[in-house]
Amino acid sequence: MAFFKLQQEFRVPSPSNTSSYIESPLMKHLVRFLIGSFVSVTVNAQIIPQPSYDIHVWGNNDAGTPFDVEQSGLASGRIVLSDPFNGFVVGRISVFSPPEVSYAYNLFSTTANVLSVNVYSELRYSFAILGPSGPSSVPTNIASSDFWSFSGSGETIGNGTLNVKSDATSLFQRLYTGSNQNAGSNSYVDTIWLNVGEVYDLELIGYSSALTSGAGSYLVGGATLDPYIFVDPGFSQSALYSVVVSPGVGNSPSAVPEPSTFTIYGTLLICLTASTRGFCRSRQKNAKLTASC
Repeated sequence: MAFFKLQQEFRVPSPSNTSSYIESPLMKHLVRFLIGSFVSVTVNAQIIPQPSYDIHVWGNNDAGTPFDVEQSGLASGRIVLSDPFNGFVVGRISVFSPPEVSYAYNLFSTTANVLSVNVYSELRYSFAILGPSGPSSVPTNIASSDFWSFSGSGETIGNGTLNVKSDATSLFQRLYTGSNQNAGSNSYVDTIWLNVGEVYDLELIGYSSALTSGAGSYLVGGATLDPYIFVDPGFSQSALYSVVVSPGVGNSPSAVPEPSTFTIYGTLLICLTASTRGFCRSRQKNAKLTASC
């Protein structure tokens, strides 16, 4: 196993046990290649860990049957629940450029029962500022955007949180909200002073709760949250500094998707999922819904 010493230390981890639940031999080789390309990064003897995620989808369909599906792991993932009578629910995590959490649902009630859905998606990764040791801290911008789209006769609310932490201590928090009455998109640029060479943790959380209001009611909704970290260009020495993030995580600016773009994305995701069921492990309780990933 080789090591390369520059400003960072790179190590290629073993890709073993990365494809125990991937059925296609071609997919096995592809996943091993992608996971094998994720490297560990060390800054000032501090390891920048690989990204990790959790997705949790739970609720009741309109027949009154509860469902509860969870998934966690490294890098990216998604959960898709589909039902021929109630539409679909998607929870998605992506670490690629830009990293994001997102969800989408299309629900329709055929009975007088309340159909309820909760989607929780969390992405965790780390980053550090590289450059000269003086000054010891530099102004760092965290640009982020949110996109919320809802329609229908039920009730729904969504929220999100971006946390920057140092040794489990919160240094900064950005909150995002959306609902039936508050859809649309927003962009933010927040500036915090961070120490050069110190490893920080970033948590990105998206959550939504949706309820239909009885037979014939429906809900369509979706949201996307994505951050971008960079040294403030207004800082006179900004060109001397750069941002390094967890292995495999993208870090670039992103345009907020238009509603039509999100709809197309959701449709394509469902079509893709229909042809690739069984690609992930999930836990499902008393569910009439089909879980795939």
